[in-house]
Amino acid sequence: MQAYVDSELSPSDRVILEQHLAGCAHCADQVKRHRRLSADLFESFSEFRLSRNLRTPVLEHLPEMEVLKADLGDVNRRTKNPITPTARAARLLPVAAVAILLIFGFMINLYWPRRPVDMSSLGVIMQAKGHTARVPDSGTDWLTAYAEERVRPGDRFETGDDSTLMVGLKGSTVMKLNARSRIKIDTERRVNLETGEIWLDVGRDGQLFRVITPDGSVTVFGTAFTVRVLKGTTTVAVQRGEVLVGSETSFTNLRPGERVSIKVDHSLTKPESVEPDSIAAWAKAIVPEESADAAYKALVLAQTAKTELAAQEVFFVDTSMGGHKWAIRAINVYWEDDEFVSGHCAYDVYVYNDQMAPLFKDRIAASVLDIKGKNVLEITVPGAPIQNVRWLFVRLVPDLSEGRVEAKGLNVRALASQL
Repeated sequence: MQAYVDSELSPSDRVILEQHLAGCAHCADQVKRHRRLSADLFESFSEFRLSRNLRTPVLEHLPEMEVLKADLGDVNRRTKNPITPTARAARLLPVAAVAILLIFGFMINLYWPRRPVDMSSLGVIMQAKGHTARVPDSGTDWLTAYAEERVRPGDRFETGDDSTLMVGLKGSTVMKLNARSRIKIDTERRVNLETGEIWLDVGRDGQLFRVITPDGSVTVFGTAFTVRVLKGTTTVAVQRGEVLVGSETSFTNLRPGERVSIKVDHSLTKPESVEPDSIAAWAKAIVPEESADAAYKALVLAQTAKTELAAQEVFFVDTSMGGHKWAIRAINVYWEDDEFVSGHCAYDVYVYNDQMAPLFKDRIAASVLDIKGKNVLEITVPGAPIQNVRWLFVRLVPDLSEGRVEAKGLNVRALASQL
């Protein structure tokens, strides 16, 4: 294709390629890409281009060629005095010198320090099949997605009919998009699924991973699962590990072989059993290209700096103090003052009973943690007070989309009245 762009093809090869391009949109896009790259290179080196043609002045200053004539005396002399091994070795010295320079150049190229991996990348496109498109965060035009391209914050991806996409993200997370899917990648640990279906194998690196959908959110700490958004309903199925699925009003925990849906009214269906192997049946056929897989591994192995993030805080509250029965009417969350006046993260609060059944959820806004001198927030139990439970489990999960500073000294206590 580059030879075609550079007008280096023979007339017959040019006709064959142009006939193929007329019926192949994918190759036509690649030719456009080659032309754009050639144009960019041509403009980038414009200051080094010659302003005049050197052909004429070079030809004018070439020395005249001497007409060679056979010298019979010289021929007879060389026949009677053949070249000795020493003389022959002397003639090979220039060839040997060139060979040594080539070997030296090869060794320099082999051991010369390589350009460091671009650490601003979130990941690498590992496979792009069919009509797959992407739009960078700074742009508006959809472009064809290609394997080995780097993924950056804010990139959007879309797959068409009979198309699939595979992306490797930092943190050893692999994401596969089914056909007719659209997603935005905020960070290596947060993606927004707008429509369609994805399969994720989230790496365990001590950090949260969130999938945001129009109906709710999925929070995981290292697992394999699928998320599907279709006709206003989000469906989550777990193949391996544990997933917390939440909407605006309710939440639940899923274990391997379970599936749940968030309905249009933001309520959750009751978890149902599903065959774990069938969850990712469509994703098994999506495999990385060899060169793209090597590029992704290089990106992951190049990470030297790790960000320390607390995955979650789980608190155990005894509601049977003194042997009495208590009615829990609120939960108090405490924290310590720190030196930061802004940049705190928010927290999602999940409350379970002694059977680990979900009771209610709430949220601590980042702005609350920014207030100096305020070290407690009272979260009222919705509806009637909680009764007839021996224990409460309270899980605080940081949401880093609002800030990166986590609260110090978190603690939880229950406010109750004796029955």
